[in-house]
Amino acid sequence: MGYHGDNSVEVWCRWHTNGGASVDDSYQVTSVSDNNTGYSYVNFSTSFVNSQYSVVSTGQEDSGGGGRVCNPKSPETNRCNFETRNVSNSARDFIDIHCIICGDHY
Repeated sequence: MGYHGDNSVEVWCRWHTNGGASVDDSYQVTSVSDNNTGYSYVNFSTSFVNSQYSVVSTGQEDSGGGGRVCNPKSPETNRCNFETRNVSNSARDFIDIHCIICGDHY
């Protein structure tokens, strides 16, 4: 049995934005919205008490090597915006993005 409650992992999601935003698998996520090249929203099924939750995220632009950046931006109680950039610091859609979010739902 997994732990559920304050300060636990309340949301996790794996999605991609190349070819349009789509959820591969998730927990407590209703959808992912493609906001523009390199920007996507993860929409939560249950809102957090506030937007001061903790986010860990990573991503991969393509099947090649090299560094990639996936930053949470503008957290809201009902969703979080993610920005994905390549090694040249250009906004890009990614083939694979992951996040886990911890915080208070109650």
